[in-house]
Amino acid sequence: MPNSQDYYRTLQVHPQAESDVIEAAYKRLAKKYHPDISELEMSLAQEQMQLINQAYEVLKDNKKRIKYHSQWQRNFAKVSTESAQKPTQSPQQTLHTFEAMTLVKNYFEHLQNRQYQKAYSLLTKADQQRVSLTLFKRWQMAVSQIFALQNFTVQPGLNDFQESNGSVKANQLIRFVVMTVDYNAIMDRLEHDAFEKKVQKEGRDWALVLGVNDVIKIIDHYEELAKLIHTKNTMKTYVDSYSKHDGMTGLLNKKGFLDELERESMRFNRYNRRFCIVMIGIGFNKTYSTELVEDLTQRTSELLKRRLRKIDSIGRWRDQTFAILMPETDLRGGLLAAQKLKRYMESEFSTSKDTNLVYFPAAVDAFSGDLAMVIDRLSYLFEASKKHKSHAIQSMRGTV
Repeated sequence: MPNSQDYYRTLQVHPQAESDVIEAAYKRLAKKYHPDISELEMSLAQEQMQLINQAYEVLKDNKKRIKYHSQWQRNFAKVSTESAQKPTQSPQQTLHTFEAMTLVKNYFEHLQNRQYQKAYSLLTKADQQRVSLTLFKRWQMAVSQIFALQNFTVQPGLNDFQESNGSVKANQLIRFVVMTVDYNAIMDRLEHDAFEKKVQKEGRDWALVLGVNDVIKIIDHYEELAKLIHTKNTMKTYVDSYSKHDGMTGLLNKKGFLDELERESMRFNRYNRRFCIVMIGIGFNKTYSTELVEDLTQRTSELLKRRLRKIDSIGRWRDQTFAILMPETDLRGGLLAAQKLKRYMESEFSTSKDTNLVYFPAAVDAFSGDLAMVIDRLSYLFEASKKHKSHAIQSMRGTV
């Protein structure tokens, strides 16, 4: 282990930095200095990247880091002694860091809630002069088509305050490491990222440095990526149209369920075999991540399969809505079955942490000879159940 290299300074982190901060710093520096993308000459980029890799290889491993830290204290004794004799930051510096960090958190909260005008108001005056509000909104809307911000954390980066009394000079920068979790709509997965954000003092206030040069180029890039999503959705629609089963739940898809309905309606017309249709969905009390919604939808489908009769057919009608064909069942029997099913679903979810997340609107209708009419009627009743204050079961006989 080289004695001359300060691994903490190489990764631009504090000696007491947590492991996730070290990881974030490494990813940020790798993006900047990797020979394939760095603006430096190849030889300089390779040299810098080698130092970064060497530092990260040690600091990411707890055992190696403990051993190195002892050596670091000996090799950099003066720095270590000075750090021990005075706090890392004065009270005023701590206040500055807190104020600046609050601004960074507010910025990303605004982006997460798509409050782009509020986010824009936190930028430096120089950035606002260079990038208009209209252009900023267009940029963020283009990004949001690909990446949906699910969560983020902000931690202080490596900062050197220039004033010994703890004050901050005009245009002084404070650095932060931001770690994000985004849903990638193209890859259909959650992705983790880390990058640096800088906050600058402007008069008495703090402002966020945008850190982007060519916004138009970035917008064009994300708008091109958005076309891939459109292509992906088109292909999915095409494939689903020739398939009868839903890829996520394994249930019948809408086409497959309609085929079953048509066959059952033919039996009704020929043998007068009655049947009814139950439509039940899972609703959410607020907006949740795509990953959680899909998990709850999958659980709901499993509960439906477990609870219903073998002669019943279940289909995923759309998103979080399911349709159930119940042969040899009249409207009264369908209502009783829907009540039991709704109570069962509520009891299953009430025993978990998801008890306050969801509700189950439902509607029931009996087939009377016209398939299109019963589907329209059932859709109307289901929407009424969703709007009902207690999401009660709806039928042509009224609310149950």
